[in-house]
Amino acid sequence: MQNGNDIKFWFQTIRRFLLHPTEAWNHIPENFSGNNALFSKRFLSFCIAISFIVLLFSLIRLNFLHAIIYGLIAFASDFFGIYLVYLLIREYLIGKEQIPVNTTLSLIVYSSVIFLLFHNLSFTFGGNFIGQLLNLISLLFLRTLYTGINQTIELTTVQKTNLFIVTGLAIIFIPVIIHKLLTILFHLPAFNL
Repeated sequence: MQNGNDIKFWFQTIRRFLLHPTEAWNHIPENFSGNNALFSKRFLSFCIAISFIVLLFSLIRLNFLHAIIYGLIAFASDFFGIYLVYLLIREYLIGKEQIPVNTTLSLIVYSSVIFLLFHNLSFTFGGNFIGQLLNLISLLFLRTLYTGINQTIELTTVQKTNLFIVTGLAIIFIPVIIHKLLTILFHLPAFNL
């Protein structure tokens, strides 16, 4: 399911979106190979890699069982959370201009990978300075999202602003809420100390 090409793809994509989001959005149509391939293959491999990183870093502070559970929670909250964001934004855009489903999906997936990477890393480091710094860095996805909305979607300025606010808040809150609910469900500490 996951191979070296997927990891290399995400490393290059995240680097490109962090450093030059305008140029990165121009390269998306070249790399984009369909609705199912982006979400079910590329994004799934990204979520698996992130959950494995959470598992490894959690082993430093926690026992093996808790580390596995935190890794599974990271996978479930990231994958299903962003899928819910996609469904929400797709419903939000109904009645607006004719926006292709592929554009909506690529906007959400490519913007959210930056947030998910740094947010999950901040979770693994806990509440110390590095964890808080990584949590702040995770908000860089807003710049990528803003650039993507302005370059890929033809809407009025007010509709673009509304889409930016709704999508940004959904990407931030839905995976985090799912993560907190799952930690409560599995009787794990909801806050990392």
